[in-house]
Amino acid sequence: MRRRRDKKMGRNQQQAPKLSREVVIPEAITVQELANRMAERAVDVIKILMPRARWSRSTTSSTATPPN
Repeated sequence: MRRRRDKKMGRNQQQAPKLSREVVIPEAITVQELANRMAERAVDVIKILMPRARWSRSTTSSTATPPN
């Protein structure tokens, strides 16, 4: 019973190794579209963007900006 509940809650699952992917990013893209192209969850992409001062939601459109 406990194992079934833990599995349902997503506990004790081993993380698969991350794959490196090359993604072509157009001039404007939403976070959700970017996440789909990266085969990641939008929440995880947002967590990466937040420390870089790119606050956004999964439906937020982002335009390409040149690196500093």
